[in-house]
Amino acid sequence: MSSRFKANWQVNLFFAVSVGLLVLSGCGGSTVKPVKLAPVSGILRHNGKPIDGAYVKFMQKDCPIVAGGVTDKDGNFVITAFKPGDGAPIGENLIIISVPSQETAHRREIQSEVEAAFKITDPEAQGKKLMEIEHKTKNPFAKGRVEVGSKPKIPQKYAVPDSSGLKFTVKEGEKNLCQLELEG
Repeated sequence: MSSRFKANWQVNLFFAVSVGLLVLSGCGGSTVKPVKLAPVSGILRHNGKPIDGAYVKFMQKDCPIVAGGVTDKDGNFVITAFKPGDGAPIGENLIIISVPSQETAHRREIQSEVEAAFKITDPEAQGKKLMEIEHKTKNPFAKGRVEVGSKPKIPQKYAVPDSSGLKFTVKEGEKNLCQLELEG
């Protein structure tokens, strides 16, 4: 057995044991019990408008499991802890919400455009596309341009556990529909 394989095997074993212990540790107490999850879906709005691309995170005090989901253009989300849609820990959860700034979203869009441009096999078409992207990033009047320091989509208090004020009780055996309406 090579030393590289042996080292990778040991890291993988350590990781698997660590995750297993976290799952077995349970939530809300020191007794060893498995974490029970229940499916959660919902909708996020700010001043009545859906928020696209927000990360909605469910967590409990003294629980190692953090579950979350990303909103779509209509503000809908599905919470995942381990497997897609498996939900959040049963019981009262604190909710925090973070939204990438418009500048960050714009940078991601530009990055994906650059990656797509490099896949163009025709050198002339590729060069033209890269020039369009460069123009968009330098011209403040170009469509899609976002100014640095643009106002965040939601108040910062919702991204901080001590100030979010958002809670949701996940119930076993029920359809957990979490409707979040943010203000401010």
